[in-house]
Amino acid sequence: KNAKGGILGDTDGEPVGYISMGKVTGVDDIDVIGHEYAHVVSFMTVDWQKNSMENNAMNEGISDIFGEITEAWHNQSEEPNWIVMLPQINLKRNIMNPKDSGNASVVDDSSWWNEYWKGEEYHYSTVISHAAYLMWNGIDGTQEKKISLDDLARLWYRAMLMMPSDCDFSTCRQMVEWAAVSVDGITKEQRSCIA
Repeated sequence: KNAKGGILGDTDGEPVGYISMGKVTGVDDIDVIGHEYAHVVSFMTVDWQKNSMENNAMNEGISDIFGEITEAWHNQSEEPNWIVMLPQINLKRNIMNPKDSGNASVVDDSSWWNEYWKGEEYHYSTVISHAAYLMWNGIDGTQEKKISLDDLARLWYRAMLMMPSDCDFSTCRQMVEWAAVSVDGITKEQRSCIA
């Protein structure tokens, strides 16, 4: 019932990316296709260790960010819906308002039931994706702080290129702030929003 993306291992010394779509999800869900493709890209660039909840949550959160950017691009829109929703597998992550879907918006948002039911990495993935939503929205909708989808994609991709394989939330923040300095056109107000 699910979709999956990542790397299979080495073929002639090179990792091979793959995407697999389940019987009931994925092929009609452009944000899922973008999410799974982002797993391929992130595994090739970060080489996630998958040894901690934070590392796993970042992997899922970054894939959600790129899934929403892919969906907006596909729909020729500058406004993603910021909701990953697959009713056929009972999955919903409201990135705009994570509490609406029982997910965390900050690290301190714990819920034993949701962590167990969804898995910690999915419960806490919205810590990362919600931060990207806030950047896109200028924290509170302030126009001069808003970050375009193109700049958001550049920002998170550059941050991934700098992330160590054992990256945690704190290191992720540092990499995103550093990436903001290197993305052409990001203003002082936008860098403040990102921070």
